[in-house]
Amino acid sequence: MNKIQVNYMCRKCWKIQTYSPEFECKEYLCPHCGKKMEYWGTEEIDENTGKVVKEWSDKYRELDNPIVTSGTSVKMNPVVTCPYCNSTNTKKISLTAKAVNTALFGILGTKRHKQWHCNKCGSEW
Repeated sequence: MNKIQVNYMCRKCWKIQTYSPEFECKEYLCPHCGKKMEYWGTEEIDENTGKVVKEWSDKYRELDNPIVTSGTSVKMNPVVTCPYCNSTNTKKISLTAKAVNTALFGILGTKRHKQWHCNKCGSEW
């Protein structure tokens, strides 16, 4: 014998609450935080094994939740831009340049905490 259960999820505390289809309410409120819960899906469960036999869900849930969807992720190519002139003509300050600057100027060296140099405006950050 199979039973049907309806799941509602709270978007604030991410808890899922299960109801029987006979239980009808205008607003399903989260028992943990009191916020309005959203429909999350309907499942048919085998009472003997407790396993899900069939599952129905809304398409918007699959599109809205990146954990549920199994799509390809977009890889971003990190391009460092200058915060002052927005130029992409930048280079990383080498460890050798930092060491030479610290050896020449000591703790007053300006490149100790800097990582990038802009070739257009000359700023370092």
